[in-house]
Amino acid sequence: MCTDKAPSALVSLVGRKEYERCAQDIYFFLQSPVCLKQLAFELVELLVLAAFPELDGTVRKWHEDKHEFSAMD
Repeated sequence: MCTDKAPSALVSLVGRKEYERCAQDIYFFLQSPVCLKQLAFELVELLVLAAFPELDGTVRKWHEDKHEFSAMD
């Protein structure tokens, strides 16, 4: 996988076997469609807030509403 180009300090800190297992876990996690969809939504939200900071209150309201609806389930 990507263990050939791993930072030597990190590999020596956690060990090669643990580093390889962690890298594999991260790789498989990033292959998840649900994970990629959520990551894309978060990136779009960050881009929108960077471009339009006046929408911060609206986005906060969306998050509050989301928590209220998830509590009802």
